[in-house]
Amino acid sequence: LYTTHTSAMVRNFALVYVEKGFGRADGATRERAIGRALRGLSTRSAEHVDVLVRLAFDALGTLKRDDSRRDVEFLVRDEDRKVFLSRALRFLCYAPNASGTSARATDNPLETRLRAMADAAMGVDGAP
Repeated sequence: LYTTHTSAMVRNFALVYVEKGFGRADGATRERAIGRALRGLSTRSAEHVDVLVRLAFDALGTLKRDDSRRDVEFLVRDEDRKVFLSRALRFLCYAPNASGTSARATDNPLETRLRAMADAAMGVDGAP
């Protein structure tokens, strides 16, 4: 229902039920479902992308790698790959505030280094 319906309201409710059921599903079901849900990721709203990528991270640990091409078929389209990898980078580089009360953002050294490496690999001007 989530991947086939065009009504925004239906898709919102379907995603809520997908999210609730995903945690109770077995590994094989998660494996099949997440690949389908992530296809066309770049066309989804930012809110839906957040939920779907979080579910993908939950599912990555259960992939059996029987068919590696099928496991990552959602990464075939450049736009989808860019959205997924961008969210993955932000997830991996997240550094929660240690004190929990400061509103001041501090630079994450890992994120800074990964971003510099990515910029250098892509030939961005001014990259180290």
